[in-house]
Amino acid sequence: MADVERWITIHPKGNKEIEGQPIPVKEGQSNKQATESFLAKKKNKAINPEEKAKEKFVQTMNTPVDSVVDVQSEYNIVENNKIRKQLEKYNVKPLKVNNLRRKYTDKEIINRVGMLDKTKGSCTTVAFAYIGNKMGLDVLDFRGKNCISVFGDKNTLEEIANLENVNSIIVNEVDDYNAALKLTNKMQEGKEYVLAIGEHCSIVRKNNGHLQYLELQDEAKNNGFKKLNRKALMDRFEIAKYIKPTKSFLIECESLGKNKDFQTMLAYINNDKKRR
Repeated sequence: MADVERWITIHPKGNKEIEGQPIPVKEGQSNKQATESFLAKKKNKAINPEEKAKEKFVQTMNTPVDSVVDVQSEYNIVENNKIRKQLEKYNVKPLKVNNLRRKYTDKEIINRVGMLDKTKGSCTTVAFAYIGNKMGLDVLDFRGKNCISVFGDKNTLEEIANLENVNSIIVNEVDDYNAALKLTNKMQEGKEYVLAIGEHCSIVRKNNGHLQYLELQDEAKNNGFKKLNRKALMDRFEIAKYIKPTKSFLIECESLGKNKDFQTMLAYINNDKKRR
């Protein structure tokens, strides 16, 4: 309190809550400024603890910080009932998510989350882990069968695509290639998306006019952005034609990463580094 020059005792009319309380006045402050500052701090302390925890969680998403956020204790309720029921059905438990200590480059994130694994369904969780890292969270995946049974399911993908304020496009086609054309034509330069089509889910982008997909399930030397063309769609995404229309998804990464419910879901994807 070395910067406090004096104290005042106020008797504001109509505000019995603070009447008679001593207020510190710093050098250069008027009595009115000191009173307003005192009231602002008092109001801030009265914020609902749960709302304050949520606010703190969102504020730390894009900024490297020294503290950690315990998603499990501070904001661990998946508000989407259908996804929550699936998580309960497969007994998938949340694991605390820490904030990254610094901002990582895309290459560093690819090296952190990428891993040789062709398990069906894990392409979705590793894509979500990539988004989490881009948003400043230390998230790893490859949790195992129960986790990918939930997040690798197209019904779950549809629920996530329809989360509040998430920009997404869903098409229903009998031909995956036609669906791919419709979705990729909507992609904007410089933005990243989740593309779920055929038998695969991947981060995609338009870079200098060229479509690319992100490989995260190969050996480290082979992971990274690659050409997204018809051959890649056939070989990597295993696109096909169907008797009945099948849904495909394009979800913008930035709006998804900022969604509170998605941020919470990352705790159910997160894995201990030693157990990967």
